[in-house]
Amino acid sequence: MKKHFIYMLAASLVLAAPAVTFTSCGDDDPEEIPGGGGDDADVPNEPSAQNPLTSHEQKQKLEAIAKGFMAQVPSSDFSGLADLSSYIYNHYVDNDRFDHSVVTNWFDTVLKGMTKFVTNKKGSDGYGWLQDCNYYNRLIVLSDFKGHFTAGANKWTRAEANDLQFIFTDQDGKQCVLSVKQEGSVKKAYITDDEDYRDYVYDSSTGTGVEYVDKYKYFVNVPERVIVTLTQDGVTRVSSVTKIDHSKFNGPEYDLSRDGVDVSTTTSVNDYSWIIDRAGYSAQEGKVAVKGCMKKGNVTLISFEASGAGLKLTNDDVQKVGSVNVSVDVMGKMQIKATCANAMDFNRWIEEAYDNCENQRKFESCIAQANSLLDCKVYYDGTKVEQASVKLEVFKESDYYEDYWDFEPAIYFNDNSSYGISFEDYFDETSFRSVIDTFESLLRGYEKLGKKFEY
Repeated sequence: MKKHFIYMLAASLVLAAPAVTFTSCGDDDPEEIPGGGGDDADVPNEPSAQNPLTSHEQKQKLEAIAKGFMAQVPSSDFSGLADLSSYIYNHYVDNDRFDHSVVTNWFDTVLKGMTKFVTNKKGSDGYGWLQDCNYYNRLIVLSDFKGHFTAGANKWTRAEANDLQFIFTDQDGKQCVLSVKQEGSVKKAYITDDEDYRDYVYDSSTGTGVEYVDKYKYFVNVPERVIVTLTQDGVTRVSSVTKIDHSKFNGPEYDLSRDGVDVSTTTSVNDYSWIIDRAGYSAQEGKVAVKGCMKKGNVTLISFEASGAGLKLTNDDVQKVGSVNVSVDVMGKMQIKATCANAMDFNRWIEEAYDNCENQRKFESCIAQANSLLDCKVYYDGTKVEQASVKLEVFKESDYYEDYWDFEPAIYFNDNSSYGISFEDYFDETSFRSVIDTFESLLRGYEKLGKKFEY
């Protein structure tokens, strides 16, 4: 069920990927409940007397937008941080000649103190083997991870402190400090289960074996705020602040089927910021919403907003989801708004289509039903003039054994032209040559940064 839900949301996002409705970043509607929308939601009008662009004009528009975005994110902006990260990794982390025992022994001791034995059970594992299982609860208390670790010539030393810091020098001998701290009250939440197979003993006289297993149930004390910073020579290079609203935690332990949560986070790297204004979920309302943006300085490069209604979750699974809405804005130049009226039904029609991929009539009928649940439109410059729409398009495939049917997104313009099969006919290498060249150049720059981590 989990992978189906992921597919449903991914499908809606893919349909919104070519371009959506204007959304802002930061300070609008801070008190709005998860799910967003409301009576004042900005619903684009149908095309009016303002003539939509032709498909050729839109190609020129998209080319300008793509080049403008790529010009804002040159790899050189991250060169200094890549040099520092590479040095940290190669000198302090992946270096057998640097003694990490002070850190690892401290970590093991802290983790052991968070682990409590629950019970021992013996029985079959269901595959013919016997299991001897120790069950543990492990409560992760972030505030217990504290101390100031200082890197010397070839090892770490630790001093007692109320927060967690790693103090070291960079490739130029400048002092760097990585700091992690939490603030506010905490609430207990279940995370996951894990197993550690300690040993296996086979008894040849009986032909049976026994597996010795440690099974852990993980919990975490979720704080109200987590703050991470990395400074270099007194200058903050990376910072991240995450805030968790505890007001919707209704019990001693967090339960997705009952509770709600609101999270916001801001991560900054040099002049760039990745901001989640609100990631909210309410079990009582059956709503989920996320809203955020990517900025460079004061310029918003991308903003996005997504919401879902009719949602029912447990700690382990997605049981139900209704409507899904996605909106994306690229530099105020291009907007996309996509809606799936019922994500569960959409997923059901897609699965039924694939179950009948050798039957053209049934396959086309299922995709038509899926399309009836989707509404994806493209706009430019924050206007309400509909420029294009995106739908699923059926096409025929063949392999060595048989013919079958598949689908991919297709873009439909208001001048009655359309392009399908991954938009290859529209975004061809000839008319988009300069964009492709610019992208490949940008990609090579980032690949060079990645190679700094290689020996």
